[in-house]
Amino acid sequence: MKKLFFLTLILSLFYSSLFSQSEFKKGFIITNNQDTIYGLIDNRGEIRNALSCHFKKQENDDITIYSPSDIIGYRFVDDKFYISKEVTIENEMSKKFLEYLMHGIVDLYVLTDISTTHYYIQKSGSNELVELKKYDVDLYEKDILVRKTKKEYIGVLKYLFSDVPNIAKKVEDTRLNRGSLINIAEDYHNQVCKDKECIVYKKELPKVNISIGIIAGFNYGNIKYDNTKSYKGNHKVIIIGQYDSYWEVFYTDFQRLKSPTIGAFIRIPFPYANRLSIQYEALFSSSTLKSYYDSYKVANHPYSIQYLTWHNNLNLRYEVLKRKIRPIIFLGGSVNKNFNNKYNGFDEKGINPFKFYDKDLFYSLFYGVGCTYKLKNNNEITVKATFNYDYSLIGYFKTNTTRFSIELPIKTF
Repeated sequence: MKKLFFLTLILSLFYSSLFSQSEFKKGFIITNNQDTIYGLIDNRGEIRNALSCHFKKQENDDITIYSPSDIIGYRFVDDKFYISKEVTIENEMSKKFLEYLMHGIVDLYVLTDISTTHYYIQKSGSNELVELKKYDVDLYEKDILVRKTKKEYIGVLKYLFSDVPNIAKKVEDTRLNRGSLINIAEDYHNQVCKDKECIVYKKELPKVNISIGIIAGFNYGNIKYDNTKSYKGNHKVIIIGQYDSYWEVFYTDFQRLKSPTIGAFIRIPFPYANRLSIQYEALFSSSTLKSYYDSYKVANHPYSIQYLTWHNNLNLRYEVLKRKIRPIIFLGGSVNKNFNNKYNGFDEKGINPFKFYDKDLFYSLFYGVGCTYKLKNNNEITVKATFNYDYSLIGYFKTNTTRFSIELPIKTF
């Protein structure tokens, strides 16, 4: 129950942090009086940027929140531009900040909400803002119900670009996304207006700093086997089989798992998501399971299983605060493989239990918390705790493992 509560808490923190991220960038607002005021604007993500603008003139000033009715628009310097427009969504009309994609003979806008992405187009000289849509429809073909996608936006673009006949074929190949719409609109603009260039309000993907480094740590865990029986008290055992008229009984109340871990990682940040990155880890750990068994010869005979594990971890990592000391949270899963399984202490003449324990491939889910400390020259060190849930570690066993580790990047490029 405690572990379930802790996992729920981690998920809640991850979700709330992801949607409450804040990063003030240089920009300006355009007031309803056509005045331009420079300052700092909070880049809170596409969904919330469409609802309001959080602005302050200086770093230590109070934040002023502008709605789409309060200002004409706002822009981050050399980056996204938002314009206040009245739109109708699900039969409700309201003002939103639409992201300005392109200004020319036709203007393109985009609005992202929780459910979907809306694209709009407006031709020069017209006050009508037209939404470009596609949707699924159910049709009967030879008495069979099939679902097809109706690309309504293709007809709208053909109508708007009808004064340039040779562009119709290109319209057919246009997809409903930013890049494809900007390309077709630029092509149309260049054929109609040869003396004035269109303005595209888009930013190239920022440089992504990929980091590679090393990891060292230690694992603590316990072994569980669900299909056990009570035998000679409360010991958990597995009755492997019978040799002549004697049973060999292998106890599975293993000693606590302790194993060192070492490996490497590669971390790739998401270009436009603050503090969010994906990380792959290749870790190696050497483990030993110890217990004992009763046989026809010896009672309480000790035995052990040794194995080397290769962990292939993939996780989504989020830095909660963008400061010198940065708390982090992460979630992920892994595919793991055991090597060099060694079995010590078994009676060679008795029942062979090797196949029962021997399973090379197993899977894990994990979550964790940690802290990154920024050093000089853009270096950093990360300390973290990872809580693993392994499935089918050795045969039919499961483990709950806690890993304490240190990460140190050695190269960023």
